[in-house]
Amino acid sequence: MTDGSAGVTVLRVETPAGRLHVERSGEGPAMLLWPHLFCDGRALAAQAAEFSRDHKVLVVDPPGHGLSAPPPRGLSLARCARAALAVLDTAGARDAVVLGSGWGGLVGVAAAAEEPARVRALVLANARLARAPLLRRVELAGLTLLFRLLGPRPALLRPILDELFSPSTRLAQPGRVALVAESARLCHRGGLADAMAAVLVTRPSLARAAARLRVPVLCLAGGDDRLYPPGAAELEALRIPGARCAVVEGSARLSPLEAPKRVNALIREFLSSLSAAGPARGRLISGAAAA
Repeated sequence: MTDGSAGVTVLRVETPAGRLHVERSGEGPAMLLWPHLFCDGRALAAQAAEFSRDHKVLVVDPPGHGLSAPPPRGLSLARCARAALAVLDTAGARDAVVLGSGWGGLVGVAAAAEEPARVRALVLANARLARAPLLRRVELAGLTLLFRLLGPRPALLRPILDELFSPSTRLAQPGRVALVAESARLCHRGGLADAMAAVLVTRPSLARAAARLRVPVLCLAGGDDRLYPPGAAELEALRIPGARCAVVEGSARLSPLEAPKRVNALIREFLSSLSAAGPARGRLISGAAAA
C-alpha cells in the first residue's frame, strides 16, 4: 500500500485474477468501480470523484489494463468475481455497492451470485448479461487472436472505438475517445487478449444468475448503443427481481464516461432509494430526467 495524491491511496491487491492496481478515496460505505474492457480506472473518474464525497470508493484497473498486472492463465469471470471480493477484503470492506461498466457489470453479477452478502447493490452500466450469438462469438474469437498477435494497433482499435462511443461523443468529446484509445494501447498485449477471450468469447450467460439476485439493481443502457440497444437492456432488467432500467441518451457502450452528469444523477437517485421501499420491477427511468 502506498499513498497517492489528492487523498487517493493506492492498493496493490493479489487476487485470483492477478495483482490489481486499486485506487481508494473517500470514507463511508464501500463502492467498488470496475470499468469496461479496453478501459482502465480513468474511464470511471467522474463517478469516483462524485461518490467519494460520501463513500469509500475503490477504483480497479482490471487485469492486464492500466497499472494492473496481466492475469494468470485461465482468466474467467469467476476469477474476476473472486478478485473483486479480494479487493473488498484488502480495503477492509464487509460489503459494497458495485458499479460495473460492461465487463465490470458482469463481474458484479458474478460476485453477487457467489457471495450475496458482500454486494449491497449493483449498478450495471451497458452490461449485456446474455452471451453473444454463436456467429458473433466466432467473429470475436478471430478479433481476439488478432489482438494477441498484433497488439492494440490503431486499425484494430478504430472499429471498436466506433462501437463504444456514440456519434455525438465522437464529435463533441474527442478527448474521451482519445482516453480510451490510450488506455487500450497501454494494455498488456497478452493480458488484453486473455480478458477479451474471457469477457467476449468463453464466458457463460449471466441471465439466470441475475434472475436469482436479491439485491437492488440499476441497469443503464446507452440510447445510441447498437450492440446492446435500450430495448434489449429493458428486457434483461425485467427478468431481474426489482431492477430498474434507465436509458442514457447520447451515449453508447460507455455511458459513465460519455454522459457522467446524467449517470451520476441516476445513480444518486438509485442510492437514495435503497433505504426506502424496493423499487418497482422493471421501472423505466428516462435518461433525460438526469440532465
